Amino acid sequence: MALTQTALVGAQLLLLPLQVRQWGAASTAQWSAAIAMASIMSASDLGLKAFGHAALGEAARAGLPPDASFTSIWAALRLLMGSIALLGVTSAWAVSTLGGAPVPVWLVWLVVAFAIEGLLLARIMYMDTLGLMVRAEGCYAMMLWLRLLTAATALKAFDASPATLAAIYASSALIGLAAQSFALRGHPALRLTAGGFGAITVDTFWLLRYSMAYPLANWCRISLPVLVLSTVAQAALVNAYVALRAVFGFLRAVVLHVGRYMSVQFMEAAALRRRRLLLWCIGSVVLCTAFALGVVLDAGALLSRWVPGISIAGYEWMSLSFSLAAPFFACEILLLTWMRDGGEQHVAMLHFVYVLLALLAASACLATKSLHVYLVAWLVVEVGFGATVLMRTRQYGVALPVFRTAASGIALVLLCFGAVQGTELLRSGQGFAHLSQRLAFFAALSGLMLLQLRHCAREPLGTTEGGA
Repeated sequence: MALTQTALVGAQLLLLPLQVRQWGAASTAQWSAAIAMASIMSASDLGLKAFGHAALGEAARAGLPPDASFTSIWAALRLLMGSIALLGVTSAWAVSTLGGAPVPVWLVWLVVAFAIEGLLLARIMYMDTLGLMVRAEGCYAMMLWLRLLTAATALKAFDASPATLAAIYASSALIGLAAQSFALRGHPALRLTAGGFGAITVDTFWLLRYSMAYPLANWCRISLPVLVLSTVAQAALVNAYVALRAVFGFLRAVVLHVGRYMSVQFMEAAALRRRRLLLWCIGSVVLCTAFALGVVLDAGALLSRWVPGISIAGYEWMSLSFSLAAPFFACEILLLTWMRDGGEQHVAMLHFVYVLLALLAASACLATKSLHVYLVAWLVVEVGFGATVLMRTRQYGVALPVFRTAASGIALVLLCFGAVQGTELLRSGQGFAHLSQRLAFFAALSGLMLLQLRHCAREPLGTTEGGA
């Protein structure tokens, strides 16, 4: 898992500066937008892969082939993902041929690459159920490292174009899928050519009403902002967002792994569960706050040395938005615990609300053509989602101390950012008008955050704290 996460972060932090140097900021931003658009294919299973674990696990322990329930889900997965991939390729052809708007061929290659990767990720989950975690992670890590090293070499040594890089993405995904199929040669039920399509029923797809919420929310959190920013912001700011997303995405992935581990421990050790859950949640908040403070204090100096041209007007507000949202990353631990505790339907509804609010924030940005409007709206959605998770999981007895710690972290980030920006403005000797505009926006953003936190603090976060 460590190799996989390192490759995922490296693919963005290593390739991004190479792309900016070889292609320029504009073409790199266009590539990032294409990646964001094509990455919806990775979520084309719509969360259906989360089902079937129990049936597959029971059959494996009994030494029997999987029953009809798993067979129908695996068949429905292949049908759904294949249909969505075909729809994506067909849409690109229709826009290019019938609509008169040429679509780059490399965008189609990216759609194919992410569609194949979606199949690979679906089988990884079932390989974990069969106890093949090492093989599953090994195949995926191999694919990512092959993609990263080949792409980096092609960019550095051969000045590779976006088309060449897209072909590398697609071919590495095919190699990863082939390696995974070889690792599964003793499990015919997970072959891509396995049958089971006749076992698909309406009830199989009815499961999507709950399962589709998380992958859609994840795509809205990771990729939707890139598409929005590519229409309203400079190319350099789009690249800055991708760099910050990679850095904070690694931090969020660490918290998610802690959450997966803690959610299992929480269910198994009832006597110590509140103490352990509180320790991990508070520790995650402290870690994320310290990381956010480092980003604010750095003020883009370190990142701009790695990715040229990202320290421009607007970067500081973008980094502040990421930093203010970071303390609430710890809510992922409570969210996963709640899911394992039978709250799947409630968690799905929260994610549906998140998707709706994320789309409204994007619409507000597209209507106003304002970067600041989008950053504020995005931040309100992120912090509001984290605070809502705390309010809905107060039965575990840790909501109040976690909320207080996260609110303190946000206050520290705001104070630190104000001090850094004030020092920079005084040092630069900019005019009073420019200074007053920045101070007014900072004051409005700070007030909005404090009002939102105050509203959440009025909720009965501590009503069940003593009884847990």
